[in-house]
Amino acid sequence: MKHDCSVAGRLISWSRRVWPAFAAGLLVCCVARLGDAHVIPPEKLHPVAESYRRLAFVLNSNPVPWDLVRSDVAVVAGHWKTFDADAAEKLLAETGEVVSKATLKADEEKGIEPLARTEASREVFRLVTVSVSAIFRHHIDAAAEKLDDRKAAHEEIKQAQGVWGSFDDVVRATDPQAHRRLGEAWLNLPTALGSAGLLGQGAMPANRAVFARESRELVNYVET
Repeated sequence: MKHDCSVAGRLISWSRRVWPAFAAGLLVCCVARLGDAHVIPPEKLHPVAESYRRLAFVLNSNPVPWDLVRSDVAVVAGHWKTFDADAAEKLLAETGEVVSKATLKADEEKGIEPLARTEASREVFRLVTVSVSAIFRHHIDAAAEKLDDRKAAHEEIKQAQGVWGSFDDVVRATDPQAHRRLGEAWLNLPTALGSAGLLGQGAMPANRAVFARESRELVNYVET
């Protein structure tokens, strides 16, 4: 089912309308999950998800620690660069331009005015959110292309689920019904890869129809 508002679009929309409360809300989500049996310890977060979550928080700081922002954007771009170097370089260039404008030294005589902190933060957040969504989509598509190689497909699913950690807490808090449905999709994806069996017996091929259905549910939710 195609959603009217993707998770990426929703996050971007929120960042424009309720930016002061967004990062605080994300932090509350993370803290609240400390008592959740399904919580993933921070040290086990995918690097993209860890950097994205931190960005969502620090971009709401005053002043913004722009060096840390650059560092976390570089982590996201570094992962992206392993399969789409041009897109990764574009992310670095576009966010770098925003940060440069935000860190200009004001000079009234020369008419130099730095970009407003909130405007710069929103734009960086938008650029990174779109990028993380694209990274997620890549790993899902790559898994679909590797269904004949169960091990390779499973690794792509693992990467996709790790990147999904960027959005998981926000979806859980704001769209619990969808979160449950998407959780079922995540459980069904590995099963759809089939099984090698035991000692050459009981092998099952990948179920392409199930994989396509469940992966489409996930992709439709995050696509912009």
